[in-house]
Amino acid sequence: MPKIDVVSAAGKKVGTRDLSAEVFEARVSIPLMHQVVVAGLGGGIVHGPQPRDHDMRVNKKMKRGALRSALTDALVSGKLAVVQDLEFDEPKTKSAAAVLDTLELGGKVLLVLPAPSDSGAVERSFRNIRDVRVAYARSLGVYEVIASDHLVLTEGALDVVEGVTTKDTEAAPQERASKTGEAADGSSGAAGAGTTTDTGGEAE
Repeated sequence: MPKIDVVSAAGKKVGTRDLSAEVFEARVSIPLMHQVVVAGLGGGIVHGPQPRDHDMRVNKKMKRGALRSALTDALVSGKLAVVQDLEFDEPKTKSAAAVLDTLELGGKVLLVLPAPSDSGAVERSFRNIRDVRVAYARSLGVYEVIASDHLVLTEGALDVVEGVTTKDTEAAPQERASKTGEAADGSSGAAGAGTTTDTGGEAE
């Protein structure tokens, strides 16, 4: 199981976090990431022409797979950092900049929070800094991850990201167990001989 150090806003190591192997030891599929990114960037023009290439269509399962690839690549490349949850009483760009300086994060930084903060102080503090983007865990996109030089997840955001991106990997064993149970039940097999049930894929 992969691990990563958790640091405070002051740059001190406060612990070590076990990472989900399903999310951070995934197969890095560049074609899948490319397909998801291109599909996501295809809009932007109101009532504009829509692509008819069926290969460009992606579902939620594919998006989660691509995100797992991007997160795995971020960990392997060393651009992933996990910090304790951030709290600001009021918007303070200077304090936000100090956090980045302390953690030695330069270039394009993507800060991921678990959800919008109650006061919005954290978001407003970091959004005033050039080349810093703030995102929320549930809407984290593949392009955002691969386009950043540094990916910073708060502990709370990491919990959400791991939960969201493992939905389809956790569903597979349940589906297999369901099929096994049906096959073992002779009466069920006889009664449903004329019916075919497709549980092998995610209809999204």
